[in-house]
Amino acid sequence: MKPIKRFHHRRTSYTLTVVMALITALVSSCSFDADSLLIASPTPVPPPLTSTQNLPQAMVAFEVTVPSDAPAGAIGLELLDEVTGLALNPQRYTLVEEDAGLYSIEMPLPIRSVIKYRYLHQGQSLAIEHTASGSQVRYRMAVIEGPMVIQDTVAAWTNFRYNGPTGRVRGQVAAAGSNTPVSAALVVCGGSRTLTASDGSFLLEGIMPGTHNLVVYSLDGAFHPFQQGARVAENASTPAFIQVTPTSKVNITFVVKIPETNIEGLPVRMVGNITDLGNTFADLEGGLSVVASRAPLMSEVSKGIYSLTLELPEGLDLRYKYTLGDGFWNAEHTIDGLFRVRQLIVPGSDHTQTDVVDTWKSGEAAPIIFSLTVPENTPRDDTISIQFNPFIWTTPIPMWPLGGNRWVYVLYSPLDMVTNAGYRYCRNDQCGSADDLATRGLSAAGHPFTAGADEQTIQDQVQEWAWWSTTLPPTTIIAPEIKPRDGYIAGIEFSRNYSPTWQPYYQKGIQNAQSLGANWALLTPTWRYTRLTPPVIESVPGQDQLWQDVRQSIQTAQQAGLKVGVFPRLTETQPGSVWPEPIYDTGWWLNWFDRYRTFVLNFADLAEQTGAPMLVLGGREVLPALPGGMAMNGEPSGVPPEALENWFSLLLDVRDRYHGQLAWALPYPDGMDTLPEWIGEVDLIYVLFSAPLANSPSPAEGDLQLAFGDLLDQDLLPIFEQFEKPLMIGINYPSADGSATACIPTEDACLEFDQLSQPMADLPGVSLDLDEQASVYGAVFNAVSQRDWISGLFSRGFYLPAALQDKSSSVHGKPAADIIWYWFPKLIGQ
Repeated sequence: MKPIKRFHHRRTSYTLTVVMALITALVSSCSFDADSLLIASPTPVPPPLTSTQNLPQAMVAFEVTVPSDAPAGAIGLELLDEVTGLALNPQRYTLVEEDAGLYSIEMPLPIRSVIKYRYLHQGQSLAIEHTASGSQVRYRMAVIEGPMVIQDTVAAWTNFRYNGPTGRVRGQVAAAGSNTPVSAALVVCGGSRTLTASDGSFLLEGIMPGTHNLVVYSLDGAFHPFQQGARVAENASTPAFIQVTPTSKVNITFVVKIPETNIEGLPVRMVGNITDLGNTFADLEGGLSVVASRAPLMSEVSKGIYSLTLELPEGLDLRYKYTLGDGFWNAEHTIDGLFRVRQLIVPGSDHTQTDVVDTWKSGEAAPIIFSLTVPENTPRDDTISIQFNPFIWTTPIPMWPLGGNRWVYVLYSPLDMVTNAGYRYCRNDQCGSADDLATRGLSAAGHPFTAGADEQTIQDQVQEWAWWSTTLPPTTIIAPEIKPRDGYIAGIEFSRNYSPTWQPYYQKGIQNAQSLGANWALLTPTWRYTRLTPPVIESVPGQDQLWQDVRQSIQTAQQAGLKVGVFPRLTETQPGSVWPEPIYDTGWWLNWFDRYRTFVLNFADLAEQTGAPMLVLGGREVLPALPGGMAMNGEPSGVPPEALENWFSLLLDVRDRYHGQLAWALPYPDGMDTLPEWIGEVDLIYVLFSAPLANSPSPAEGDLQLAFGDLLDQDLLPIFEQFEKPLMIGINYPSADGSATACIPTEDACLEFDQLSQPMADLPGVSLDLDEQASVYGAVFNAVSQRDWISGLFSRGFYLPAALQDKSSSVHGKPAADIIWYWFPKLIGQ
């Protein structure tokens, strides 16, 4: 390692860091005095981690090349803390220019640490590093193996875009020894990141040419981190075939003594940098990454002493803290008021780690007690959450139940940083959806509070929950004698929207679906387009359910006695952004089929591994990629002639890796113009049905039944007779006025029903109509029961985290659920 000068560094004041960084995380820019980044210190020092292991340190040099045409200004290095929140507790250092465009710094860091960092630019304002593709760098990663030089190349900043050539890194990650593919591993290079697919493959597109550090990291620590340098060339692919070493598990018992308080039995959680400790590896509300309700609760073994035993991977660089909330709110602090982050390199044998929490407070401000009474009609198994808004709403935190519809939460910190803020209450962490009516909606300001020297108690009462009432009139059910069907599929299809705050409430939601008499659950995990030219389709943490979470959801449904189907869905960042007009670029289509194949096979492998008996492909989002597909402007999409061969090849690949039933999702009426030639090759046909059943408002249920029956007989019966495949119907009708016409009018066109799904913002121009949805369901069941050629029925769009009587297609908590509850058990003979 070549000798490098020692440089100055500064650790900014924590109050200023929080204010600046929260805004930076949200708008990627802020006005900031130049001195806020640069304060002299004799020698760079490592970040303030609490460790009892006396870890040896190594001198690590960071060398970064910045664009020659970048604006003038200082270059900084930011070490990040994902447990507290990337935006909330950074340690910042100033680099020194060695040559034109080359900056460096050397500092001591603990050996075997895994650090997360990025570069800053300080001109008139502080700018966060961006990738060549224009997205903000979440973090780079480095594994500290000993004295080393880390070489990086920066493409852009918030205030400076990159317009030059790019390359890509394409590779595969496999387990050393067995060569088994490693799925859902985080790959970070050049400020870009992605997750490996089920076959271990990954693609990082749009990386600036130059030298970068590439790291492969297991989200749960199942494999040791891997690191190597990667040289990316212009318009070229850098191959990276990587083997990672599996870890062995040991039992680590954490025993912690907490400060004395006037509240007994406090719910103490342990949060950390792995998925098992609440880390979502996502940019959540307010710059946080940890979700409190996903982190484990500790057990109080004696007064003020708590314990938790975890099975952890040996060698893991565990960053953790104890908390009464999440990594930011109500987390432990040092005596001098700083955030405490602990570090443990997990040893190779069972171990007991003993810790002491100095304080929950971060300054002189006294605790604030939030005492809440909720309505009698609050669902019995709901958890009440509190959400804080220092500058923007942050991730909700579960309150503490007192019984008798009373809940409490005591806020200790960081009240020195956030003296004035807002708060509100919601059900099951679903703030913005399942709100207190008084503070309803994504943009609600909430109630204000001000911290002070005196302890204060805020007494609140939720008068009414948004979208919730138990005083609805009884549901009228008109039904003939119902004959049970052998093998009938009575299913609930879950909403494809997702937030990591949903996961802790999946079990309750699935149990609710099962209580309606369903015998099938259809999960709809998503990947999304993160780039259009060339197209990149991948999983984005925080927006798409992680591989591990999908597995858990499948297993939860299976444990509830439901058969599980997997229906992977593609999501566009902006609706209509992918095929607004024809695409005639053959290379674009080759890339699309390559990425789509990876997407489909990822979930085929997941369905096979979990024993899910049904895999559903297709859907409205792939119609332009089918032979004869149309773009949104009504012209042929430009799909090449070899598309038919690509689709047949894909089905063969799926059959080779998945041995359950394969279904094709056929949108009706959109997908009826040209039926795919391979429908005869699948096992079932799943018709996605949201066609018009009426021409006027307030239709009678009998008229709806006749209209639905006519459509079945005219359009779907011929398909059944032609292909002789079991045919299932999935119905999607929101509880909004006009849904039976399949056109809820907006200014320019009919509203897409997905725009009413949670957690989308409410549309005041759309009227709630629970009865219309119930009438549609009654008509559908009556019509379907008279046609024994229909093998199953799914209710689509079910919102798992909470029962809501909103305008969406979800029936969870609505009168339409009563219709399902009446029909499903009888159809399946229960």
